[in-house]
Amino acid sequence: MCCDRSSFRSDVCVMKGDIRTYFSSSTITLYTTTKGINGAISHEKIKPYTRKWETSVMDTIDELDVVIKNHKHHKRHRRCDVHHTVPAVFFSTGGYTGNLYYDFNDGIIPLFITSQHFNKRVAFVILEYHNWWITKYGNILSQFSDYPALDFRGDKQTHCFPEVIVGLRIHDELSIDSSLMDGNKNIMDFRKLIDRAYWPRIQV
Repeated sequence: MCCDRSSFRSDVCVMKGDIRTYFSSSTITLYTTTKGINGAISHEKIKPYTRKWETSVMDTIDELDVVIKNHKHHKRHRRCDVHHTVPAVFFSTGGYTGNLYYDFNDGIIPLFITSQHFNKRVAFVILEYHNWWITKYGNILSQFSDYPALDFRGDKQTHCFPEVIVGLRIHDELSIDSSLMDGNKNIMDFRKLIDRAYWPRIQV
């Protein structure tokens, strides 16, 4: 597990291995076979929203515990109810979500930045899930992922993933820095994706 807290805009944690979600305790756990360690090897807390500097907003965002534990010393860990073969990106649609500017600046563009290198082979797990947000931006989400979005709180099952990214990367206000992107993707690539998302509506 590696957590990058260097940006003033957002924190991002990346995990790879046997990863399991626990909705009741707001925990994402990575089980490892590291020898000689009985308790939690590492424990981080993260709020997966892109306005880290704005305390009043971040106070309203759900927090996740991101933990590494030794597999051998935790025999009672939950079995996988749903086993995924693709990575997951965890993020929140709380905060300023509902305002068009912030929907794109804080959510949709950072989601593109964070997930585009997976080429749609990625699942989205949402905190502060809103059905209206999924309905409103479903056309765009379908360009980012081939899988339906998951409601972290509403789905009571234990989901297991091979890789997880918690939090979204953000470059600047409504912008994409191509030098930081896989394949040098830029804002025009994002624009083309939006065009594809809404082209069926335009034709009608």
